[in-house]
Amino acid sequence: LIKIASLVKDKRVEGIRDIRDESNKDGIRVVIDTKRDASPEVVLNLLFKMTELQKSIHFNTLALVNKGRQPKLLNLREILTSFLAHRDEVVIRRTKFILRKAEAELHILDGLKVALDNIDRVIELIRSSYDKAEAAERLQKEFDLSEIQSEAILQMRLQTLTNMDKSKIEQDRQTKLDLIKELKEILENPEVKKALIAGELEEVKKKFPSQRRSKLIDYSVSDYNKEDFIEDEEVLIQLTNEQYIKYVPSSVFRQQGRGGRGVSSFNPKDEDFVKQSMLCNTHDYLYAFTNLGRVFRVRVFDLPSGSRNGRGQNLVNYLELQKDEKISNILTISKEQEDDKEGSLLFATKNGIVKRTKLELYNNIRKTGIIAINLKEGDELVRVQLSSDPKDKVILSADNGKTVIFDKGDLNTIGRTAAGVKGMKLKPDDSLISMQISNFNFSSDEESSTNALIEDPKEKKYPSLLVVTANGYGKQTYLADYRKTKRAASGVKTLNMTKKTGKAVLVRILTGEEESLIVTTKKGVTINVDPTAISQLGRSTQGVKTIRLDKNDLVVSGGVN
Repeated sequence: LIKIASLVKDKRVEGIRDIRDESNKDGIRVVIDTKRDASPEVVLNLLFKMTELQKSIHFNTLALVNKGRQPKLLNLREILTSFLAHRDEVVIRRTKFILRKAEAELHILDGLKVALDNIDRVIELIRSSYDKAEAAERLQKEFDLSEIQSEAILQMRLQTLTNMDKSKIEQDRQTKLDLIKELKEILENPEVKKALIAGELEEVKKKFPSQRRSKLIDYSVSDYNKEDFIEDEEVLIQLTNEQYIKYVPSSVFRQQGRGGRGVSSFNPKDEDFVKQSMLCNTHDYLYAFTNLGRVFRVRVFDLPSGSRNGRGQNLVNYLELQKDEKISNILTISKEQEDDKEGSLLFATKNGIVKRTKLELYNNIRKTGIIAINLKEGDELVRVQLSSDPKDKVILSADNGKTVIFDKGDLNTIGRTAAGVKGMKLKPDDSLISMQISNFNFSSDEESSTNALIEDPKEKKYPSLLVVTANGYGKQTYLADYRKTKRAASGVKTLNMTKKTGKAVLVRILTGEEESLIVTTKKGVTINVDPTAISQLGRSTQGVKTIRLDKNDLVVSGGVN
């Protein structure tokens, strides 16, 4: 308690509001009240690490083995095996000792039985002998007795001659016979010996029934890593055009209705703006892809956690970037996704180039980064997606309001340093802005006409393609209403782009289960909207107002969760 109080006072452990000692005659009880914004699990792990609430106990497992002739450092299995071997030896030696003693006692009882069966002759021999030695010698010769037996007969008292004592000697003899049989069974039958050892251990357990007060764990205190002290929570990552990055809890952006003005999530400086934002968990891995085609990997919780209005910190403090190298795209991948051997990364560039490479080729990323894709001069990475389903379709969308959809199988898996192939045909002034992955099925004309008769036209159908424009307009369109195209095609219309709507900025697939659409503007305003509230319209429509923008402000990025 004193140590915990000291850590709180020195601010080495934060998040504790109060400590109470409620120990009494029933046991030890310490109650720690945490602050409202603190994670109890994180506080507990810190206390395990920094106090004696939990500690490792070291013990010496050096023992003498091979009958005490060889000192050896034993592991846990060897300790238990040696202990059982010791118990085996103890039981054998004890049994042999008791057996020898029982056989000696039986030998005497056999002599006494002979004497009682021939009591008259025994008395006659004793009375007619000159001394004790002669009596013993005559008894041994007459009844084929040993020296020990004859000595025991000579020491018999007269009261032993009664019928009752004669019966007792017979009972003692039978008892010794049964005991000897049992002892020999232990020595000759290994299973009987094992059962005896186990039974004796059970007796020890019953004799000392107190429960273990300490808890044995399969890892030591020193095994804790930073991950154990970070709560796994949903956060929003924001990367600015000037390479500043931060993450904030997604809960700080309360959900608003469509058309709301949003809340500020970033204070722009020197005309900086949010380039990319996404929702993820703090325990995920962040893959950061650069304009030179390299990739870095860091844990999300190693990035700076900022305030809602904070700018964050420059990525140069976290990544070993080369001169004139900048992060152009970020992707978050969970630990479970990294372990999936079937996973592959799909790349899309501004000029419409795409490629597919196995994810496992990126597992061992050096601190200095590795090559992810070879980019041609003037091209830059737009989107990187993780795909594990062989039925996935690649959906490429450009800022000109057109979309190309083709099978992932049309992309052969190529090497990590390869450049890729043409994915979408673009005009010189157009740019690819999005690549999506989905395993949806196209509807046939017959299915579409049938559905039109039985479905409510106001009911939304999923998956759908959400489009948000620079001027804050948005809409979603049922994906099955699109037609499949060839790779490297010009695409089909997904937006009626006008001066009022501006160019397409954000394109994302919705499944109907999403809870948040987070849109960020050039001036740093962020709004959290329910994506399912956005109207589902046809491919050639311009959409509805999603966010009200201030004068000269534009939507620059967003994410869906």
